[in-house]
Amino acid sequence: MNWRGPQVIRAVGNPTQVTATHGLGSPEWVYPSGLRVYLRDPTDSRDPDAVWKISAQAPFGGHTAEGFALGYSKELFLRLYGTFQFTAPDSYILHTSDTHGVALDALFDGAGRAYAIILEQARPVV
Repeated sequence: MNWRGPQVIRAVGNPTQVTATHGLGSPEWVYPSGLRVYLRDPTDSRDPDAVWKISAQAPFGGHTAEGFALGYSKELFLRLYGTFQFTAPDSYILHTSDTHGVALDALFDGAGRAYAIILEQARPVV
């Protein structure tokens, strides 16, 4: 995940709401499509304006590069990402990450259908 703020704007337009990330104070962009984009502070000397997290909830209609989308089943998520190791804090969340520190989480409702997808790049420790 090597996106910057200007690339996001070119891809999906300007956010309808700009807030601050809870606990960090860095920018959080909210879109009516159900996307939320989290950026590092533009004054961060290590990696300014870098996207470190993207979350999708309804009414988002897109999908991951592997074809997983909101409303899809937990079984499909496990099949599509089966080469990765999973951790599951509870029966409603599946968490996996790659060797580069990129994590993918899917949150499922009681019927086993995804209602949120979160892609996150591990933040460097200061």
